[in-house]
Amino acid sequence: MRRLLDAVENSPPSEAATIAFAHILHAYQIWHDRIGGIEGPVKPWVKLTIPECRDMLDSLTNRYRTTLEPLTSAGLGSLVTYRTTEGQRFSNSMSDILLHLSLHSAYHRGQVNRLIREAGGEPAVIDFVDFAREQQD
Repeated sequence: MRRLLDAVENSPPSEAATIAFAHILHAYQIWHDRIGGIEGPVKPWVKLTIPECRDMLDSLTNRYRTTLEPLTSAGLGSLVTYRTTEGQRFSNSMSDILLHLSLHSAYHRGQVNRLIREAGGEPAVIDFVDFAREQQD
């Protein structure tokens, strides 16, 4: 996510790319709150500045690390009950929620890269395998 945010910041200004990036962050925040049993106002399309995105990304990285590091394989099957943006009550396993976050984020990261390219910038390399290779170094 950091390299994508760097690409947004280093490209010609694109409000649409910044909004789409902020949406990814808000989705991560909403789902983290749901996992923690927090029901608050759901606002998945709030505009943020680049510095606000950077601060939120840092905060969410720390929050998810704290939540996920102690998670066991049994915990992946635990149910999380929450309300949707429309107020409907649902339960999903932690593993389904984490998969959803990954897929949702990938979808919107692609959109952000397209918006960066349309603004005349250089899209970020966001393939998972590139991330995995970096972790091996």
